[in-house]
Amino acid sequence: MYISWLKAPVFAATMAVSSLLTLAGPSSAAEPKPQPRETSVEAMVDVNWCQENAFCIWENSGYNGRAFQSGYSTPSLTDNMNNRMTSYWNRTRFWVCLYEYPNYVQRLDIPGFKGVAPYSSSSNVGFTANDHLSSFKFAFSDSDC
Repeated sequence: MYISWLKAPVFAATMAVSSLLTLAGPSSAAEPKPQPRETSVEAMVDVNWCQENAFCIWENSGYNGRAFQSGYSTPSLTDNMNNRMTSYWNRTRFWVCLYEYPNYVQRLDIPGFKGVAPYSSSSNVGFTANDHLSSFKFAFSDSDC
């Protein structure tokens, strides 16, 4: 009887620690992520501006013009970059889900894929997606988009 009484608190403590570890995510989540940043209206940047572990977008084709980058899901792009994406570079190990409206509403319709694959880029997103991005989030797979 003594042993079963002791097991209950140990089991509860084990479950509490397990829950905390699950909330923290995988150990690789500790990778440094670039803070959101964008260029000013006057600044013009190229592809080398995009840091590792970030998703970067540019207002012009060929990775030129005003730009925005973030290593975090972004529920709403700034006024300077909202609805201005023409090229992108995903420098993360995650899929990036693109949305036409803030707060991840209405997945952006780019023919041929559900989201942006890890470590992929496009120098021109094409007519259907050009200047339509308002928010994006990171996911573990394209089926999560």
